[in-house]
Amino acid sequence: MGGRIRHYVAYNLIGSVGPTLVSLLVVPIFLRVIGDVKFGLLSLAWLLLGYFDVFDLGLSRATTNQI
Repeated sequence: MGGRIRHYVAYNLIGSVGPTLVSLLVVPIFLRVIGDVKFGLLSLAWLLLGYFDVFDLGLSRATTNQI
């Protein structure tokens, strides 16, 4: 049982830390390629999408379950 918990904790850490490490490597390159202004607009778009995801209220999961 203890081995399974460690296994799942490791997966959760990789799932949390992995994208952060990738973004630390990719964002400076991406910023240099598209420029400050376009990256700022893209960040605002991602922020708005994140807010819309909060207001989903489980509707996408319920729709998928009904389909």
